[in-house]
Amino acid sequence: MKLKINLLIAQFLLLNFIFWGIAHSTNLDKTSGKTSLILTLYKNGALFDHKGYFNLKRGENQIVLTSICPGLISESIYIFSEGVTIRDYSYFYRPITISNLLKSFVDKEVYLMQGKGKDCCVRKGKRKAKLVSFRANNAFVLTDDGLFEIESSKIIFPSLPEGLSDEPALKISLLADREGQFPFELMYLTKNLSWKACYTGLLSDSEKKIKVFSKAYIKNGSKLNIEAASLRLVAGDINFNKGPVFRDYAPRKMVMEKAMVAAPAPASPIPRREDVFEYHIYRFSEKLNLGPHEGKYLSLLKAVELSAKKFFILQTKGSYYYAERSNDEPKRLHPLIVLEVDTKEKGLNEPFPKGVFRVYKRDSTGVPVFVGEDRIPRVPPGEKFDLRLGKAFDITAVRKQTEFKRIKSKISSKDYYNKYISSYEIKVHNAKKKEVTVLVKENIPGDWTITKENIPHVKERAHLATWKVTVPAKGTKVLSYSVRIFD
Repeated sequence: MKLKINLLIAQFLLLNFIFWGIAHSTNLDKTSGKTSLILTLYKNGALFDHKGYFNLKRGENQIVLTSICPGLISESIYIFSEGVTIRDYSYFYRPITISNLLKSFVDKEVYLMQGKGKDCCVRKGKRKAKLVSFRANNAFVLTDDGLFEIESSKIIFPSLPEGLSDEPALKISLLADREGQFPFELMYLTKNLSWKACYTGLLSDSEKKIKVFSKAYIKNGSKLNIEAASLRLVAGDINFNKGPVFRDYAPRKMVMEKAMVAAPAPASPIPRREDVFEYHIYRFSEKLNLGPHEGKYLSLLKAVELSAKKFFILQTKGSYYYAERSNDEPKRLHPLIVLEVDTKEKGLNEPFPKGVFRVYKRDSTGVPVFVGEDRIPRVPPGEKFDLRLGKAFDITAVRKQTEFKRIKSKISSKDYYNKYISSYEIKVHNAKKKEVTVLVKENIPGDWTITKENIPHVKERAHLATWKVTVPAKGTKVLSYSVRIFD
């Protein structure tokens, strides 16, 4: 909503005067005392760690810290300064909004602008009026001509009310044992910055190797302009509960430590990994600059070539049909394409943070083709992970029930149990020019036993049986089996 505020430039000067007045009266000059920022990002939040100096007098001091990141979780605030006793601190934030301006000027004098339509009662130019009340986007004003309803945007406010600001702030009461400069550290958590891992894999022609590139996507979901921050990323599943938070405010730059005059040596774009507690920390050597609502991609791991193996998996979604007769017409099924990636390579001891993994393969002319994507979980060093990339086109299967019996047996005069005998046939057809292996996985309920089969199964879990079906090129293979179930 547009706010038509008279003498806009003068009001911005007044706003700056308010903050400068607070700074001087409370012994804090916002531009003196260099500050630095260490920014630690999580999958759903961030830790801000500011370091700087307080200019204090001996005894009691009142400090106001501005340029606080919106989305601040107030319960997470930590302030420490050697030689200083923190008595108390509080946060406050009354943003410059039409609602807050109207609240501040109820029963006070405002100006009205030329209106149209229902506001035609307003004379040309501007005139004085008394703001009586407001609701939503309309307000009632009292003029010499009587009481009128007017759009809030037609009101000109003569000044900026005391207590309104364009950013949240922390007010700190503290005691200093001497006069001078005191180093301080301010830490707090926020919920509107985050990061996630992104992976790109390029398959070899043989599909037995995959070259992996990784990136970290950094997202600033606030209106804060972040400059020269030392960046760290935390990989792991961390409890990050939400508490009372500040909301967004207008963009404003943070006061940061100035860069060195001498140009630093070129830094590696690959971060250093460190194990802290039960998590992995990635520390970047280059400073981060990130504007309001801006995203940025940074290199995360060195490019590496890993072993890969392709599987075809035909897996049923439910197990209910083992206890009932099927009347459905057989449907054509397509197995999943699964790529197993092994991170256990010589000289590689890196974890893979959770993220989206996209896979490409070059065609006969060398042009890359996107072949699928999947989201991988957190993968510890040296372990394997599976990528479910899509469904096979030239491999199909038809599944049908060939026999079903239900036998009700009596245990006692009141209790019964059911026994089911069910037989199935799964016909797998391969239209490719080479032999393929399809893993058929069936979810079977209750206490079950395979009584007959033409290919041996493996009982992977209590309710999962797997058959390895090898299908010749341009050929068909039939899997048949019978199951006895007690419930």
